[in-house]
Amino acid sequence: MVFGPLARYIHKNRTVPQKAVSTPWMASGNIILITEDRAFKFHKRTLTLHSTKFAERIAIMNDGNTDIVDDCPVLEVPFATSFDLGNFLAALDELHNDPDGLTFPLATLEEFNIVQGVIRIATISNTSKLRTRAIAALQVRYPTTLAQWDVVRPPLHTPPLDNWEWDRALIINLAREVSAFSILPAAMAMLTNDCSAGEVFGIRLPPSQHPPPPQSLPTSPVESSLIDNDPFSPIDPTPPIPPPRERTALNDRDGQS
Repeated sequence: MVFGPLARYIHKNRTVPQKAVSTPWMASGNIILITEDRAFKFHKRTLTLHSTKFAERIAIMNDGNTDIVDDCPVLEVPFATSFDLGNFLAALDELHNDPDGLTFPLATLEEFNIVQGVIRIATISNTSKLRTRAIAALQVRYPTTLAQWDVVRPPLHTPPLDNWEWDRALIINLAREVSAFSILPAAMAMLTNDCSAGEVFGIRLPPSQHPPPPQSLPTSPVESSLIDNDPFSPIDPTPPIPPPRERTALNDRDGQS
């Protein structure tokens, strides 16, 4: 089935336009993945070994309805942006060829965007090992133990350690979206530690005001009697008589039961 403009172009012309070729584009690759206006050439074996969803999709691509370019089947990936898919494939290739060498630095906002894109695609495609490694990178900043929390807990009113400010709400939304619940406690703690209520809920709060004196607070009938009466006067043991209920159809049915 053909979806986007690039998929339609390839279906019609049986070629990938040069301007769509993106990294990674592996000369020895045997499958072309496309999304938005970008195409990536990759290895089917790497995808099928690490991702159950890609393995299931690739297994049915010999049904005669798949476009072929340079002996490579073309697979559209509609759930990913081109930025995220390129980073996902690069990380997956490194995980496959050099598992110990795969790292996710988080010193800049762009590096964080790479990690969150990798986690999203790894979650959707059930690429579990890559997903675990990417979430582990976030756990360095949002740890799961008290000992690690004492190491990373930022002091109050200090500038960020790196050249960008971590957005706590962004981290929390990402964790909920991809079910990375292990980083939620630390993220929530940091959010409440360094953000106001207005920042948390994204609203502008009115300036703080002193609470009104007790005498001006709204009171219930019982509280009014305590305030108005002499505290040393005898307490009336007779309980107050409640007002009659307003007659409604529901009350009528109650009376008939």
